[in-house]
Amino acid sequence: MATRLTFLRHEALVPAGHLATHAEALGLDVETVRVDHGDPLPDLEDVDALVTLGSFASAADDRVPWLAGELELLRRADAAGVAILGVCFGGQALARALGGRVAALEQPEIGWLSLDTDDAELVPEGPFVAWHNDGFSPPPGATELARTSRASQAFTVRRHLGVQFHPEVTDDIVEAWAQHSPRMLERAGVEATAVLDPLRRNAADNAERAGRLLRAFLARAELAIAS
Repeated sequence: MATRLTFLRHEALVPAGHLATHAEALGLDVETVRVDHGDPLPDLEDVDALVTLGSFASAADDRVPWLAGELELLRRADAAGVAILGVCFGGQALARALGGRVAALEQPEIGWLSLDTDDAELVPEGPFVAWHNDGFSPPPGATELARTSRASQAFTVRRHLGVQFHPEVTDDIVEAWAQHSPRMLERAGVEATAVLDPLRRNAADNAERAGRLLRAFLARAELAIAS
């Protein structure tokens, strides 16, 4: 039976991008749940892995109407041994659900990051696109795997991997973010072209890094792929 992977998507502007493309190419049984639309959360007996995606919401903001339900789902998934990959907001939610901390950065971190990584097979050095207001502190018992001078960028705990950056992005995704959040770019002191131009020039490399990260996550969790 194919590995069953469910994406938890939080808004229209933040799809699974390259991660979905690679998941399908690897022969996974893929489902997407729109948490923000009130879709029923997955039955964990029917899921081998969860990938919780990004959001312009804050994982520290308890006013977000669907956040409490997702945090509880992540705790139950951890208890059930379901592997979790958390991406940006999803990494923050994973950290918070398991006892870590999420807090606002002094200014948004937007642009291309090269990581100081302790495990380049699991979390390559990058570069990866960053686009976030908040950062996480890994939960108790976790191992921090990657960082920049400003923030923690990746951690593992049990079968799970949380990352602060965005391996999934395409130029269409980032262009939509730039149109949606010009004030965030202004606060970060970054021009949209500084993110978009390298992404367009190196689209194949960025897609390949996303695939490497997804395959490494699945291998670490001992989940089967077709190729």
